[in-house]
Amino acid sequence: MEKERSHMKKLVIIILLLVLCGSFLCSAAEERSDVVTDMPVAGLSMHWPLQFSETKGSVFAAGVSDLGDGIFYAYWYYCAASQEDAMRLMQANSSELKSDYLFYTFSVAENKKIPEVVKELNKTGFSISEEDMILIGQLDSWSFYLCMAFNPGFSAEVEAEYADEYAALCGMKDEIAAAFTCSVPFNEYGDLTERIIRFEGTDLDGNPVSSETLFGENKITLVNIWVTWCGPCINELSVLQAIHARNQDRGCAVVGLLIDADIEKARQLISENGITYPVILVPKEFSMIFPYQVIPTSFYVDGNGKFMETKFSGAYPEMYEDILIAMLDQI
Repeated sequence: MEKERSHMKKLVIIILLLVLCGSFLCSAAEERSDVVTDMPVAGLSMHWPLQFSETKGSVFAAGVSDLGDGIFYAYWYYCAASQEDAMRLMQANSSELKSDYLFYTFSVAENKKIPEVVKELNKTGFSISEEDMILIGQLDSWSFYLCMAFNPGFSAEVEAEYADEYAALCGMKDEIAAAFTCSVPFNEYGDLTERIIRFEGTDLDGNPVSSETLFGENKITLVNIWVTWCGPCINELSVLQAIHARNQDRGCAVVGLLIDADIEKARQLISENGITYPVILVPKEFSMIFPYQVIPTSFYVDGNGKFMETKFSGAYPEMYEDILIAMLDQI
């Protein structure tokens, strides 16, 4: 009888533990929203914390960019506006929209040490320290890092309610780190690093233009794929023009590839931003020549049209010129 009681006690304890574990798992699941961002190129998937979907402002995930040297970069950002209003203001290219980074992720090949990674990142325009890098996973030869990006200056620019919300979200580093799952990054580029980019298009006046002519005049060309209805595309036009003007004498140039056919809107934007670099109309099927999934997308080619490793999926105007100069110094 005593033996049976002992077994019964053990059974009760096991059942209680199972109930507690089940409650914990249910509670954890309840803390996640239905939003999942998959970034196979970076080997990351994020099941958004519930707080991200219950904000007065809005949270957006940007595309993945290949920084070269086995480092893939993505970022999430916060807008001091509802998602509907933020999208409307983006499309209108409105200066009323206030936004800033929430956090970055870095997927790093060959399990490079943090000091080496930070040194390489800061060469491309970041300003981060080793202490900022939070390891969120390791798989095969890959390491995955989270870096929070709280900017006190942004909080001072927006209403108190948005400032408090932004600060609270930036303070969720443990919850954000736990929301990621890691996998071996999938190389969407395939053999792109050996590919020669060739295409035929027209300028805005309908004159035929070939990639050989565009690229053959330069040592390096920064190619920017854009559309006239994309706020981030429009926002970086003036930066691209400045890069083009500053580096022409060094044998570098910018070429814009316009995917949509709103020529009048394109002319207006080109005029407003003082664009002097070539803007070429190419068909939507250009994605068969150069794979892209995000607008804008930017990349570099040499004088023969050969892809030069770095591709930006999304707008990263603060990084384009530093990488351009670094590439030029290696030629």
